[in-house]
Amino acid sequence: MLVSNADAKILKRKLQAEQDRPAAAEAHLLRVACFEVAIRLMSDEVDAYQACPSAKCRRRRGCVGRPFRCSPVIRDRGVKHDITRLIEGLYWTMLQKLANGRSFNDDLDHARPS
Repeated sequence: MLVSNADAKILKRKLQAEQDRPAAAEAHLLRVACFEVAIRLMSDEVDAYQACPSAKCRRRRGCVGRPFRCSPVIRDRGVKHDITRLIEGLYWTMLQKLANGRSFNDDLDHARPS
């Protein structure tokens, strides 16, 4: 069976899209994880746990997140970070570590102050 050049191009694009779909899902999960770490870092920087409604955060003396109840506190205390740049920095750092075969869960946990 012969396949036309146009059909071959369409099949190639579909195959590429199928291969890219899992990578896009993983990139989204990595960005979500980086967002959570960024919120925790900013929260811990201004000791937002002191005013957090979560008893877990107050006991740990730091943000445990999910849900992030301290966002208003962070905003009120004037964190000096651009969250977009912070997330991008975390994302690219973690992406490089993933490319080198390291697990991002371990590294994201270590990115947070204990």
